[in-house]
Amino acid sequence: MISIIVPVYNSASTLPNCIESLLTQTYPDFEILLIDDGSKDTSSSLCDMYMSQDSRIRTFHKVNGGVSSARNLGIKQAKGEYITFCDADDSFEPDALSFFYNTISQYNPDIIRTSYKKKFASGKQEEVKSDALYTITDKEQVFVITEKNNYYGFLWNSCFKAQLVKKHLLDESISWCEDHIYSAECMADANLVIISPKITYIYNCNDIQELGHGNNLSQSMMDYKKVISIALKEKDIKMKIYKSNNEVITYANKAFESKMWIALYFSFYSSDFFAPLKIIAKYFNYNLKVLYNTWKFYIHNKYRKYIITLSHMKHIDLHFLFLCYSTVAQATM
Repeated sequence: MISIIVPVYNSASTLPNCIESLLTQTYPDFEILLIDDGSKDTSSSLCDMYMSQDSRIRTFHKVNGGVSSARNLGIKQAKGEYITFCDADDSFEPDALSFFYNTISQYNPDIIRTSYKKKFASGKQEEVKSDALYTITDKEQVFVITEKNNYYGFLWNSCFKAQLVKKHLLDESISWCEDHIYSAECMADANLVIISPKITYIYNCNDIQELGHGNNLSQSMMDYKKVISIALKEKDIKMKIYKSNNEVITYANKAFESKMWIALYFSFYSSDFFAPLKIIAKYFNYNLKVLYNTWKFYIHNKYRKYIITLSHMKHIDLHFLFLCYSTVAQATM
């Protein structure tokens, strides 16, 4: 049996489509665990309604604790030999579980990682696929091929052997990139990983969820210190995998730098006037170009409603304003 864990929080508008995609799977031997994480909308009653209609569904209600605590409860309660995940605003392809079952029967892997389809609010679609089917026992290769194919650390395009995931629990103190850290821990402990070009998952996202596309990254405010802590923890786990393949270092550094840019961005919202320069000094080797470009992004987001006005005031020079900021900050640090 395959267990599907679905964390639910205020998802009444998307949950029916998610659950229907699971109930209509071509492979029948599964259970769905709906983990209601203290929803304030009608999600809770929807979970109970679906449970009453299908014996394969079990619902658990808990005090709100975040997606990690919801997934942990699901992992502890799961009865299947394998466990997979689905977010309440996404869906499975109809033959997703059939593919997992066939792959399990053929290889008995610890982890299966598959391709996925991104569907944007604008109507745009994008497929994220590996270039081939890989059966990997080398831990360094697992990490490198995962990164090369843009699979990263998502849980929802993966199926895990239950005895593996039950050895690890997600860090409930974080709710951003918690899946990346957890996946890295599981991959480091896996003996056989299958990476497949088969699409099993449909990931619904707004265009603005793609970093660099859209301009309201600031709507989801994060503590830059927490982002730094997460980046350091993830890099430490990945570097423990390293033995001789230098690509591990390359991809670990790339992921780290990406998260540090996010930390830099949110540091501009901090009450610590010097925070951005401290990050540039410690993690970007005093790269003022990175600092300037990030500062411009921050200014554009925070003061977007004034941008049109500013654009018509020719005496307003962002380069000059930035120079003033950086000069004062460095002089007073």
